[in-house]
Amino acid sequence: MGERANNSKNSRKKTIIAVILLCMAVAAFAIIYVLLMPQGVAGAKSIIIEVTADGSTFTSEVRTDALYLREVLDEQEMIDGMETDFGFWLTTVRGRTANDAEMEWWSIYINGEFAMTGVNDTPVIDGEIYGFELKVGYDDFF
Repeated sequence: MGERANNSKNSRKKTIIAVILLCMAVAAFAIIYVLLMPQGVAGAKSIIIEVTADGSTFTSEVRTDALYLREVLDEQEMIDGMETDFGFWLTTVRGRTANDAEMEWWSIYINGEFAMTGVNDTPVIDGEIYGFELKVGYDDFF
């Protein structure tokens, strides 16, 4: 009986150590993410915003002191959407709402390249071109 109790204690210790190590790893990844996350730069900037939908493109030059793209778009009253567990879900740009039933969605581009961050986490950089294109279907998601 003593050997079985020892095995049970050792197993419990190993489980506790594994959980502690997992928590430490998650904390380390969270810290690294915060440290390496794109940061906005203070100061005046001039950017271009392009919106493409329904066969036409709208282009606007915007001057701003905003640190992140969401701030600029809110200042210009250009977007609408909703906060989700995954960040801000962009539903409307310049009054054009993506239709879920038609599998429409807004893609975000920075200087013509697909953005790897959403509007909340995209820093505003002087001279950049921020594009929004209404897509249909999920085949060309990336």
